Amino acid sequence: MRLDEQSREHIGRYGIKLVVAAAIAHILKSENFLASFSLWIGIYGVMAVAYAIHRGERFGKTSFTYWDEALWLAATALGLYIFSGHQATV
Repeated sequence: MRLDEQSREHIGRYGIKLVVAAAIAHILKSENFLASFSLWIGIYGVMAVAYAIHRGERFGKTSFTYWDEALWLAATALGLYIFSGHQATV
């Protein structure tokens, strides 16, 4: 299976956002790097949702969209947050 150009762009942006979020978390010298990293990835996820809504995008059947990117970012942020030692309370 070959990915189309749009899908490759979304995967590339996802990777770049991870690198930038890690750099920001490192520069801020937070007490808990993973929690800070998680926060910045979550912010990027919210921005991806806002952009998808602004563009009126729907989930793509043949290509990745900003919705997919937002889901990847949210899942990554949640995983890092849990792995950082924080537990959600219900």
